[in-house]
Amino acid sequence: MTDASRKDVQPISNSAALLHGSPQPSPSRAGWSPARWAYSFYAVAASGAVIGQSWVALDHLPLPPAVPTAVRVLAVLPFALCLELLAMALAAMADERMRSGERAYGLRIFSTVIAAVAVGIQVAGHWPDLYWSSVFGVLSGSAYALWLLHAAARRRDALRAAGKLADTAPTTACGGGCGTPTSPPARQSWPAKAATTRTPARGARSGCTSPYAPPSWPSATRNAARP
Repeated sequence: MTDASRKDVQPISNSAALLHGSPQPSPSRAGWSPARWAYSFYAVAASGAVIGQSWVALDHLPLPPAVPTAVRVLAVLPFALCLELLAMALAAMADERMRSGERAYGLRIFSTVIAAVAVGIQVAGHWPDLYWSSVFGVLSGSAYALWLLHAAARRRDALRAAGKLADTAPTTACGGGCGTPTSPPARQSWPAKAATTRTPARGARSGCTSPYAPPSWPSATRNAARP
């Protein structure tokens, strides 16, 4: 194949990809994904939540004043880490079981309960200071919610790659509310439904090829039915 023929084939393949709604990504952005921001935000939110848990523990645990501050922090830090990261560890275990086809209700419920307890300790431990209660409570809850959403998105991608989950439904080139063969027609109100019944040839005039388009009746049949 000559170079001229290759130049002619390239626009056709690109236009075909655009027609089917799946354009090829550019080489410079092929490996980039906005989901990478999730790791940075999760690290910041989890670190802030651990700091908040450690702060609450230092204020409420009856440690003797003679104990240095560094020793106090080292004493409460493992418990703060366990309380904040246990919910994510349980969610990760549940995600692994769900990828293999299980429901993992026990792990998911246990993870949700631990996350709710962690957020409650943050809010109640810093109360009545509304600012710190809100900041540490939102950090703890948002870190857990982001973990769940990101893990669910990655699980769906893995299942689609393995052929265990169907792809999203493609869009059709037929406009004007034309349904796809795999989707039922949209529910219509009574006036719109009556108008569609009175003018059955509207779908044929619009050029819609959906199987749910109303049929076009012959004009001879309509004329014969008139008095």
